[in-house]
Amino acid sequence: MDISNLKIDKQLWDRTYFFLLSLYLTSILLENFSLFGVSLAFVCASIFSGAILVNWVVTKPKLAPPHSYLVFFGIVILTMGVSNWGAVFGRETFLPGDIVLCFLFSIVIYLALLESLQTMTNAFLFSSIIIGILTIAVFFGFGVNYGSDGRLGFFNAGLNEFALKVVFGFVVLAGWAFEKWEDKSGLALLFVLLLPFQLWTIIFSGSRTAWCACILGLILLFFSHWKIYGNGLQKTKLWFVAILIVVSELFLLFQLQSRFFDLNIFSLKSRLAFVGNDSSLTELGGRLDIWSYFLTSGMESPVLGVGYSSYVQSSVLRFGDLESPHNVFLEVFLLSGCLGLTLYTLAFFKLFNQARIMLHQNNWMPIVLLSTVFLGFSIGYQSLSEKLCWLIVVYACVAAMQSTCPQTKGKKN
Repeated sequence: MDISNLKIDKQLWDRTYFFLLSLYLTSILLENFSLFGVSLAFVCASIFSGAILVNWVVTKPKLAPPHSYLVFFGIVILTMGVSNWGAVFGRETFLPGDIVLCFLFSIVIYLALLESLQTMTNAFLFSSIIIGILTIAVFFGFGVNYGSDGRLGFFNAGLNEFALKVVFGFVVLAGWAFEKWEDKSGLALLFVLLLPFQLWTIIFSGSRTAWCACILGLILLFFSHWKIYGNGLQKTKLWFVAILIVVSELFLLFQLQSRFFDLNIFSLKSRLAFVGNDSSLTELGGRLDIWSYFLTSGMESPVLGVGYSSYVQSSVLRFGDLESPHNVFLEVFLLSGCLGLTLYTLAFFKLFNQARIMLHQNNWMPIVLLSTVFLGFSIGYQSLSEKLCWLIVVYACVAAMQSTCPQTKGKKN
């Protein structure tokens, strides 16, 4: 096979990866949908893995070493298995299957895209545009349901989960709009016009985690772009114009909803009142009770953890159903004890530190996505079984490897 054919093959695979990654990201947004009783996201992940397997068989690539985050988390999973062995020996449940599948698929994506970070960047951008379009549908009431507390839902998806996915689309589109806005690009204007629909959806989701992540994302985007692209007066004027457009359009959306659509503004006020009352602030919406209970449960076996089965049993016993610990560090402690928690914490902070370093190399996306969406899921909800979080982790790992390993500095964001 000559060099020209290799170039054609490389471009073809990059386009194939982009299409399949974009399809997978879109399927994550529609998590509640299934195809013949099978999760749509699982079907897309299987197709992607099959395509990568075919490429590996044909090209026989030289594999680079995995990022330390993936190595450490692999050890954490082994620790989960050890801690759970005694409790589930002879039973079907041994390890949390969704966590293991997310981890394995993240390794597949990592190895496939190690020299093609731009492919994943483009897929992120494409899926963010899809999120923007979906929020337009939400604005017009398509697939929308309101809870008794005024919180907006979309096809009965988990409210916090759905809101944080919209935050993902918002920060990616806002970052790209900031980046392209000074070029007076039509694409940047499209991004700016989509942002208010996403903001409107985030506000009415009633998710405090999403609100905080959105505000933090805007702050990080402003300072990271200020650092990367300078602080000239002309840029400041352009940003002011963009912000004015977003605020004006958001105000117009509220006016349209209140006059022509069924805006559940009174329920939203009730939600805001609940957010601000003493009980909600002091107990963090019931999270303190959840954290206290699971921390006590985890202390029964602090070194290796109580294991997955014991966690499930104690959750059902206390809450009547499988309840998330609503904190990734507590979840890791429950499943793998202090050993797993130490490894995970080291990997966690190392990844964030590398993202901070990449900001100095003019790559803003890893630190922004890790600090908003990934951290929001990790601290306020759960991230071990959240597919979008694993894609963000893989993106940060690939970006870190490209920035540090000479042999992998093929394409950059």
